[in-house]
Amino acid sequence: MTMDEQTKQRYVNDPNFCPFCEHPVVEATRFDAEGRVAWQWVRCSKCGTEWHDIFELVDIEKVEMP
Repeated sequence: MTMDEQTKQRYVNDPNFCPFCEHPVVEATRFDAEGRVAWQWVRCSKCGTEWHDIFELVDIEKVEMP
């Protein structure tokens, strides 16, 4: 299975479906990081396809303690 760029962009904007079969139930599991990049393992409950959601550090926020 492949995904077109339009489906990929739609998934990046709202990742609540399988970008390969469009099933609405996906399971995100393990989260890994290295340097400025992190990724999470995701699997479709219907078609079984697995992929990584990829995250990049874009900002920081100071935590204010009470």
